[in-house]
Amino acid sequence: MNKLNLFPKLAIAGLVGAIGLIGVQSEVQALRPEFDVARGTFVDDYFSVFGDVGPKGAPPPCPLCDSTVSTTAYRTLGDGDWTDDPALIARGLIDPTFIKIDEMGNVSVDLDAEWVLFYQVYNTDPLTPGEEPLGSFNISTTDKNGHPVKHKPYTSGGFYDQLVFANASTAITPLDAPNDWEAQLTDLGIAVLDPESVNPDSAFHVTFSNNTIAVFPETGEAKPFEGVEFAFNPPMGIQPGDTSSILFLTAKGHLDLVPAETQSFGGEGAAGDVFGIKKAPEPGTILGLLAISGLGLGMNYLRTSLCCVRGFCRFNSQT
Repeated sequence: MNKLNLFPKLAIAGLVGAIGLIGVQSEVQALRPEFDVARGTFVDDYFSVFGDVGPKGAPPPCPLCDSTVSTTAYRTLGDGDWTDDPALIARGLIDPTFIKIDEMGNVSVDLDAEWVLFYQVYNTDPLTPGEEPLGSFNISTTDKNGHPVKHKPYTSGGFYDQLVFANASTAITPLDAPNDWEAQLTDLGIAVLDPESVNPDSAFHVTFSNNTIAVFPETGEAKPFEGVEFAFNPPMGIQPGDTSSILFLTAKGHLDLVPAETQSFGGEGAAGDVFGIKKAPEPGTILGLLAISGLGLGMNYLRTSLCCVRGFCRFNSQT
């Protein structure tokens, strides 16, 4: 074989191998290290002060802080029934109630989910009396750039009847400007009984095609998004000073902090960050599947080319 013909083969080998490496790197970067916990383990607890979004970097006045949402996430053991995992029982999260999670009123029960995401919504709006109660809590699904994506990673949802986190945050003051809505680390403690906590009536996938509430606090932009809405129907809702029970969603995918919002019955809303599923980059997903085969092809191509330089060519199909 002419040695000059070696260079195209080397180039192809390097290209295929590089594609494989890119795929591996993209897959590794898809999950933030602090959320890459072992099975049967909680990630850190957070809370977020939900405020009306003004100009980027400008903290809103406290009267526009509508709610405070506590959030954490648990990576299940993966044994087919996460509801009896020891880590959940130790934290007092026992006997979840599944509710309908689609527009048709179907109740989905996913016991084999990878993640269980938890939320508790406090109505900390200081503009009392006369304020409308909170009517809904919405968790979005976004891609790596914060843009809405067309997939539904949340597989079931519900609540823990009259259970709340012992140390759930009731903060109402924006923190750490200019990132006032970013989730802050905390310790929510175990689940305890609160007979006054408010259960949701339903949870269902929604697409806000004409949403005018800013749900991307980092940029202050008002965008439509697809996600899941927990509805607290009239006449109750979550009154100022009251809290929801612990809410949950089950999911498979890449855990991250994603935009969310709370809305009153009057339509006013506020944005913040909670745990959700952020879709992995499409190129990384595809290339990740090709990574091992790509590297293998590259190495094989290179090995074959070097053999040919020595005066013979041997392929897998030849002896």
